[in-house]
Order: sequence, then structure tokens, then C-alpha cells
Amino acid sequence: MASLSHILVLWVGILTVVNAEAPQEHDPFTYDYQSLRIGGLIIAGILFILGILIVLSRRCRCKFNQQQSLGKMRSPHLAAQFSSESC
Repeated sequence: MASLSHILVLWVGILTVVNAEAPQEHDPFTYDYQSLRIGGLIIAGILFILGILIVLSRRCRCKFNQQQSLGKMRSPHLAAQFSSESC
């Protein structure tokens, strides 16, 4: 009976070791947050520098800026039409 209990204990120990050394499956929902954070900071830095370069280059010709410049050119004509000399 003692040999049967020794074999049973040995068998349980072997099964425990085999299960502990089984390779773990890759979990697709585990993220590497450090790499994700570094990548996000790099992209944010590149976009920030690109925005500063666009602002400093003054090459962006928006429709909003063109309408303001046309309005400034028309204002002297309007002022001449409604001046006090024409009354």
C-alpha cells in the first residue's frame, strides 16, 4: 500500500510540473502600453512641429483670408461714396 501511495504522489507531482510548464497562448487583448505611449508621443510631436512650420511659412492661402483682403480694398470706395463732401 505504501508503494501505491508513493506512486500516486509521484504521479500528481509529475502532472503538476507538466501543467506548470505548458506554453501559454498569446492573448490578443494584451497591449504593450509603453510602446503605444511612445508611438503616440512621437506622432503628436511630429504633428505639432508640422503645425508650427505651416503657421510660420505663411503659405496657407485660405478663403477666409482672401475675403478679408477684398473687404479692405472695397472700404475706401464706400467711404468716398458716403463722405460729407457729397451731401
